[in-house]
Amino acid sequence: MFDECSDTTARRSPIRTPAQGRKDRHRLSGLLSGRGSAPPCDQARQPILPAILVVAEPAITNVAAHYPLVVTQYASRGFLRGQVGNEYPMYPLAAAGFVVLSIDWTRFTNFEQSHTPAEWNAMFAQKGRELVWSGIRRGIDELIAAGLVDPAKMALTGLSGGAENVHFVLQRDDRFAAAIASSAAADLTFFALASEDGDRERLMKTFNSPTVIPQPGSKIYDLAWSNKPEKLVTPLLINVGEYEALIGFEGISAIKTIGGPLEVRIFPGEQHLKYHPRAILGVYENNLQWLQFWLMNKEDPAPEFSEQYQRWREMRARLDRK
Repeated sequence: MFDECSDTTARRSPIRTPAQGRKDRHRLSGLLSGRGSAPPCDQARQPILPAILVVAEPAITNVAAHYPLVVTQYASRGFLRGQVGNEYPMYPLAAAGFVVLSIDWTRFTNFEQSHTPAEWNAMFAQKGRELVWSGIRRGIDELIAAGLVDPAKMALTGLSGGAENVHFVLQRDDRFAAAIASSAAADLTFFALASEDGDRERLMKTFNSPTVIPQPGSKIYDLAWSNKPEKLVTPLLINVGEYEALIGFEGISAIKTIGGPLEVRIFPGEQHLKYHPRAILGVYENNLQWLQFWLMNKEDPAPEFSEQYQRWREMRARLDRK
């Protein structure tokens, strides 16, 4: 197990690229690890995950301006695309006026030689989400300190494991003005809904759950919205495929019952990753409009979106009254 921190933490500049052609670089210290078989540490001797950071910014920037920030994670499968699932593409967001922080988590140097896959899975199951959130927090804090982004106008996004990170963070921190996830958080029926042909057993083993119904203190129980719906104070959009729509349904129901700031869009015929062009276009449109509304106070004037914006304005009014 990773029970020690390595002393080697490299400091490298991530690639910082605007929507059109500028070559500026920005230094985010200490997030990309150096060599060593154990995780690098921050100054408080807390382990941090190694990561490659890419910052995309609008092509024409005002040095005196603080821009809205969109954070994407967790693995770039194609340079400057949209992370896993490609639902949050960097360049279109930068072209729309957002600074985009893309965080690509990597494995520790010498991982394969130093630890077994079981040891990695056990470590990550124990404190992986905390490590991820620590890395995200460090990245955005340095962008704020550099004067590039507005701390009151930030959004967190994610798909798959990235969606889990979104839910985990929103339950513990209110610094984001908006968020988008590709699925609901796993809830108390997560294992029961899995097929019995091996998926259920595999998932229970992955999350170290001895029972089909997660018990208090387990990772799935801690992630479930159904036992803490009041924790959602950040406007959250969920774009979920039809075949994953039941995941976390009880948490969604609990949030909606108390009037929480949640909008769910279900895409027919889609699964974990969305493939049909119409669905992909719909996700892009949903995401851009959601981010522009909450971070830029901007609405699409097309009449077909009027009902949507009425819902969102009512959601904002409820949040303002709290």
